[in-house]
Parts: sequence; C-alpha cells; structure tokens
Amino acid sequence: MAAVTGTAAEKDFIMRRQSEDKKKAIFEAAIALIADGGLAGISMSKLAKKSGVPQATMYVYFSSKEQLLREVYEYTEKFICHYLAEGLDMDQPVKECFREYYRRLIKLGQEHSDKFLVHEQFLASMQSQQLALEQVYVFYEPLYEFVYRGQREGLIKPVAPIAILSYFSMPLTGLLFGDMIWGNHPQPDWYEVFFRMSWEAVSISQNEDGFWSGGKEKE
Repeated sequence: MAAVTGTAAEKDFIMRRQSEDKKKAIFEAAIALIADGGLAGISMSKLAKKSGVPQATMYVYFSSKEQLLREVYEYTEKFICHYLAEGLDMDQPVKECFREYYRRLIKLGQEHSDKFLVHEQFLASMQSQQLALEQVYVFYEPLYEFVYRGQREGLIKPVAPIAILSYFSMPLTGLLFGDMIWGNHPQPDWYEVFFRMSWEAVSISQNEDGFWSGGKEKE
C-alpha cells in the first residue's frame, strides 16, 4: 500500500513540476516579448511560438490574456523584490542599507534588463489599473524593514515606505531606462551623484527636523 501511495505521490510531483516548468517558460517568454515590443505587441499566438507551449495548453493555465498579464506582472515583481532583498544586511546602518539597495537596483538593470523594462512598462501603462495590480506592492514588504528603522531613528521622512523607496529609486530608474532605451550611457560618477540626491530626498536634514516632527520648519 505504501509503495502505491509513493508512486502516486511521485507521479503527482512530476506532473506539478512539469506544470510549473511550462508556466515559467510562458512567463519568461512573455517578459521577453513585452520588453522587446511593449504590452500592445503581445498575443497568445506569439507567446505560444516563443515559449514552445501550445496555445491550447496555455488556456489550461490562463483563462484569458488579462489573467496571463496579471500573473506575468506578479511573477516579475516577485523576482525583482527577491533579487533586491537577497543578501541585504538589515543590521548595517540605515544609510548603508539604502546604498546597498541602490547597488542592487543598478545590478538588476544591468543583469535583468528585460524584467526591469517589464516593470517600468506596466507602471507606465493603464494596464496596471485595469488588472488591479496594486496588491503586488505587498511583495516589497521585506524591504520596508530598513525604512521603518530609519524612521524610528529619526533619519527618514515619516511617510509610507513604498513612497520612500519609489521616490528614492526614481532618479536611478530614469538613468537606467535612458541607458537601455536611448543609449544614454551614464558617466561613472553619475551613480554616486544620483545616490546622494536620492538620499537627501528621503532623509531628514537638520533644517527639516522641526517640520517633520510636527513643528515649523527651521530657517
């Protein structure tokens, strides 16, 4: 009896693994197509050809193109969040946490430009609202820890962590996007300059301390 159960379990495991592999192939193919031709250029037929998964099989996993795009975006965001958080030492000084996050973001753009572009294209399109993708922001929660700590220590402005990280990242993502799309290669020292500007934007300076603690901003 145990042997039969084991065999059934093994078959179930293999089938689930094959299903996961097919979905991953579809996701990666969709990311490549979107990065190359935008959201408007993706179709189920192109996706079937790119992924090697028959179009009829894709409808087993996704009831519609809308569901497919939602899951592609979630897959991309999970990858990005894991990549940015991986190896990040949350115990180091807050400014160094931001600096390491900044380095990881540069590396993401350099090593996984396709996922970076898909992320940016979804955010810049109406698709993000139509697909109700606001829930993907919970994926960033592991990164909020050093933001919260910075706020407790009086170093970071007391606004929502997702707003802090978005505002901090915005100049760099623009720099990376310009490099990828238009070939505007940044000078080596630009990264440090942009980091300093981003840090100053989210941190509390001495003359702002009274303002952010609820009093009047100092002259």
